[in-house]
Amino acid sequence: MRTSHSHPRTRSVLVVEDDPTLCRSLAELFEDEGFEVMTASNLRRARYVLFESLHPVGVLLLDLQLADGDGETLLGELSAASRAPPTVVISALPARADHAAETYGLPRLSKPLDLALVVTSVTVAFDNDIRPRDPTGGGGGRRSLSTRRFRAA
Repeated sequence: MRTSHSHPRTRSVLVVEDDPTLCRSLAELFEDEGFEVMTASNLRRARYVLFESLHPVGVLLLDLQLADGDGETLLGELSAASRAPPTVVISALPARADHAAETYGLPRLSKPLDLALVVTSVTVAFDNDIRPRDPTGGGGGRRSLSTRRFRAA
């Protein structure tokens, strides 16, 4: 995996979600909000976009439960490679989302998703540069806000 190339921050979102209907809905939602949108339905494609592609990822919306693996594994890879964009995790299993959020210092959302809250959470993560921290205590991502759940204002 290439790790030396660093992308400038851009208002783009990578939606990693294996449910095609939800992925399409999220993509349309972010396009309406002015984001450039990329999608990945599995970890293999997400790794390509994040590590190999020349398309900059401004913020990552990551489902933790994917057909080809665990999204938390990807968080560890990104953190270890210092490649993580600002990130929000989502999961149908609240305890799983809580664990990832606590481990990596990230905002999390539970399914079913409140679309307005998704937009708010992704925008806050992007604006505040909330990246996964290194759970081993090494030099990980920046942690601008607490791991508390985001609530709509």
